[in-house]
Amino acid sequence: MSFQLSVRSTPENRGSRLTRRQLLQGGGTLLAAGLTMPKTLFASADSPARIGVGVLGAAHVHFERYARFLNDETGITVVAVYDDTPSLAREAEALTGGSRAGSAEELLGRDDIDAVVILSENVKHEAYAVAAARAGKHLFVEKPLDIRGDGADRIATAVRDADVLFQTGYFMRSMAQMRFLRDAYREGKFGRVTRMRLQYAHGGSLTGMWDGDHAWMVDIDQVGRGALGDLGIHGLNMILWMTEGDALRDVSAEVGNATGRFDGIDEYGEALLRFESGLVVTLGAGYVDRNDVNRIEISGTEGHAYMNRGRLFLNCPAITGTNQERYWSDFPDSLEHPFSLFLHALQGEDVPLFPVEEAARDVRVMDRIYAATA
Repeated sequence: MSFQLSVRSTPENRGSRLTRRQLLQGGGTLLAAGLTMPKTLFASADSPARIGVGVLGAAHVHFERYARFLNDETGITVVAVYDDTPSLAREAEALTGGSRAGSAEELLGRDDIDAVVILSENVKHEAYAVAAARAGKHLFVEKPLDIRGDGADRIATAVRDADVLFQTGYFMRSMAQMRFLRDAYREGKFGRVTRMRLQYAHGGSLTGMWDGDHAWMVDIDQVGRGALGDLGIHGLNMILWMTEGDALRDVSAEVGNATGRFDGIDEYGEALLRFESGLVVTLGAGYVDRNDVNRIEISGTEGHAYMNRGRLFLNCPAITGTNQERYWSDFPDSLEHPFSLFLHALQGEDVPLFPVEEAARDVRVMDRIYAATA
């Protein structure tokens, strides 16, 4: 990518924004007790705190949904938006109410912007995120963090150096079913787990999802990777979250294009991941599936779990008390969408966020997966 942003964090352009450490320390005993900090913590009761947000890029296929999140959060104000495609900039302005900035540098230089939401083409993530972190802005960067691991690592370094809040859009980790399965896996309820499968797919290439302003999603120079890199990284994050502490030994993978419409883009793929424990995991993704075949399977010596479209079936005596398969719906509460959690964190609330190191790690592992397809 040729352009560079030169905004740096200085006392002048940081204004009165709070760093990540100040936000977390500001809650004092509230955070220590696991309670939510009031939204007026950093302002008087007569003048509630309002967080200024800037939007860098409006190309993401789910931009309208993110705009609704922003509009529904009473403590958040979208101050400015920028996209180098005029039609997208106008749409972002209309959907969020933020004024159009003339450049990314102009947006990042504003004192009334505390946080930046990056919903641009993937290839722009590094330049935008590094510049925003250096300008002292808290960051939401849509997944994948970058198109390659080295760029993702540079973003992670910038976030750590600036001590700003970070979040990305792995929604699966908010799902009650996934959190339940992760806890059961970590607690050994399934015994020795030998196989796991996670599949996330839809028919985007068959239904016109990539038409118009979303054509960049199938332009290899802008998106970086196809279905396995885009959808598959959700599943990869879940797998690495569940198997934390079990080192990934090696990978193999195969990807392909079914429609012939998009040069250089994989529309489907499968990866095989082998872990030091002996666990074998298959990861599937696709843009050419007639059904939204989104499922997870866990097979262990003491239990089996299968979930499709949110419906979970268990044969696991340690959980169900029986050797028979049972439909299961006794889950902990879901978390909110990761973007909502980020907006709450900006207002001082004690909510879980994704470590930027994990987001960078996922891209590095995806590098290994695609290298194995060569």
